[in-house]
Formats: sequence, structure tokens, C-alpha cells
Amino acid sequence: AAAVAADWARIGVRTQTIARSPADHALAVARGTFELAVTERSAPFDSPLAFLTPFACRANGAGGYCNPGADALVTAARAAPDATTATTTLGAAEAAMVADTPMIALFAPVRWALVSRQVTGWTANAAGQHPLALLGIDRQVKR
Repeated sequence: AAAVAADWARIGVRTQTIARSPADHALAVARGTFELAVTERSAPFDSPLAFLTPFACRANGAGGYCNPGADALVTAARAAPDATTATTTLGAAEAAMVADTPMIALFAPVRWALVSRQVTGWTANAAGQHPLALLGIDRQVKR
């Protein structure tokens, strides 16, 4: 937060950092009682919906952001007859939200893991999800 505040000060933006507990911060974000809040959004599943849904009008989050047109596109994508149509429609919803800029991506998450060569079934992925049912140990492989 201090680094962001210092960077913004260089371009004339005054900021005030408020330290609060994680629970109080989550409550402020949920209520929309902030001007700028740092939140982490990572996809719990491999779909644009993981990022679009928190900005839906009915979510009452994201600082009160609401774009009925984008919401209609998300609804249409959910009812799409095939994956190609759904993906195209979700892309249009994303474009509508990006045009509004309801959030500014300040940080890119970095995911890393140290995995023994003995582990089988491990696949690096952007979501950082590794279902245990797919993993195994090959004790014949040297560490």
C-alpha cells in the first residue's frame, strides 16, 4: 500500500492508508464503504465467470458498480446453446465492464510451488489448482 501511495503521490494523487483487520476489510469491501480497496481475486474455477460475477449488479459489492448491459450478457452466456457462443458472449460482457473500469489491476499474482520429481500428475496452471486425486508418488524416481 505504501509503494502504491508513493507512486500515486508522484502524479498528484493524495491517498490515505487505513490499516484494519482482514474481517473489517472484507466487511468494508462487501458494503462498498471505500474509495479504493485492495482485494485479491483468483479464479476458484476455470471460467471468466469467476471474475465477472463479483461485479454483477446483484452482488452489491465492487464499490456499488453496476452495469445492467454486462449483466444481461452474462445471463445470456449462461443460457447459450454451446461453449463457443457462451465464450463470445462472456467476452462481450468483459469488454463492457473493462470499458467502465470498475477495478484497476495493481498486482499480478505469482504462483509457485516446489514439487518433487517423485510427484506424478502435477500440472502447473494459472489457477494454482492441483486436485489430490490426480497426484501420485513414484518412489522409483530419484529425488
